[in-house]
Amino acid sequence: MTAARWFTHEDQLAFAALSGDANPLHMDPVVARRSHVGSQVVHGVHLLLWGLEQLPIGDGERMALDAMRVRFVKPVELGRTVRFDGPELTGTRIRWQLLGAGDLPVLLAEIGWHPVAGDGVSSLPDLSPVTAPGISIDRDLEACVGWGAQLPLSLDVEAARSLFPGLMSWLPAWQFALLLSTTRVVGMECPGLYSLYAELQLENLPAFPPPDGFRIHCQSVREAISLVTLVLEGGGLNGRIRAFRRKPPVAQADYAALVATQSWHRFSGRRVLLVGGSRGLGEVAAKLLAAGGAQVCLTWRLGQEDAARVAEDIRRGGGDAVTMQLDVTDPHSLSSLPVRVPWRPDALAYFATPVIARADKRRPMDGDELARLNACYVEAFINLVTLLREAASGPLSILYPSSVYVAEPPPDLWEYSIAKAAGEQACVLLRGLGVTIHAPRLPLLVTDQSVGILPSQGQQTEQVLLEALTTALS
Repeated sequence: MTAARWFTHEDQLAFAALSGDANPLHMDPVVARRSHVGSQVVHGVHLLLWGLEQLPIGDGERMALDAMRVRFVKPVELGRTVRFDGPELTGTRIRWQLLGAGDLPVLLAEIGWHPVAGDGVSSLPDLSPVTAPGISIDRDLEACVGWGAQLPLSLDVEAARSLFPGLMSWLPAWQFALLLSTTRVVGMECPGLYSLYAELQLENLPAFPPPDGFRIHCQSVREAISLVTLVLEGGGLNGRIRAFRRKPPVAQADYAALVATQSWHRFSGRRVLLVGGSRGLGEVAAKLLAAGGAQVCLTWRLGQEDAARVAEDIRRGGGDAVTMQLDVTDPHSLSSLPVRVPWRPDALAYFATPVIARADKRRPMDGDELARLNACYVEAFINLVTLLREAASGPLSILYPSSVYVAEPPPDLWEYSIAKAAGEQACVLLRGLGVTIHAPRLPLLVTDQSVGILPSQGQQTEQVLLEALTTALS
């Protein structure tokens, strides 16, 4: 049996309204870009319910789950095709999986069921829809210890029937509501804001919801791997949820701290266009340049608020910084740059950075991924340098950060390594046109893309970038 689909932002909105899980990892592309995934991802329970929708059970009869084990193997980005694979049926047990890029599993599931009487709705005490989603709580691992709460069951039955007509034809509404409550707890309460749902186990599901409802509490926290285990209880239910607490976005050094580390005159008189300055290495470079006396125009593609925060930090400390929206891969945005930039730049720092990790880590190469990275690291860079060179009134100095991964690429970053190598070659060709370019191969530095759930180590970001900027602009 095969079915396939992809999920859109509109699907996210509908599921968030149904479930009450409005975690920004699922809902906000600007916030989600600062996660280790780099973009919005589908709710794991949304994938689970869609998979259950594909199962060939029920056939007009009401069924109920008596057991379930689900592993959310890896996040699924919006727009990525997911395929149902299975099922394997053994008595009243059924196994199935969802496959993503390269036919790699993104969800593994096994369920047990039994026939039930009734319509599956009247047995649910409270059929009121979930209240409007609130704000995800930023609960750190220490705050997860000892956490507990009553687990309310709420459901907009008509909305559920509209989104999952096949599943609602056989699954009791209270069990549907129970599954929804788990994503609401993980995404909004515990671990909350920086959560990543990993596993759900339900055993001995009761025939009906207990009169006093279900409770959930934190059983354990494994700080070494940021893993939180929650236990569900009530009516004989033995339930367990495992969720990771993701690393928050990397907080780079503030401007005042960087001013104290260097001379105000290092970059005095320079007018620097800094592409990709709203976060990460670009944010640090913007602050270092301004701290050294440069005028900085830092650009953003999606992160307008982040860019404004960086510029305000610089100006508050006495530096000179403005912001501008720029998508270097958009010809219209790029061509209008000369009339939008507040002054003629005499230097360019190119920190444009798309998502670099490949979804399918089994294959050594993905042509579409390579083309996407080349569009940013090679084509857009050449087009931007050409544009600035034509508009410049004097010499143009450029910093093009390359990577040590050009020489030693990790297995899942071949496309990134190749694109950066092509960018280095573009620098060689552009130097022949009279442009001064410094393209150092930077070591691993801690950014949003290099820090994941597990601890990651990198060299001192500020010192590495200061040396690169000094060489490029000297």
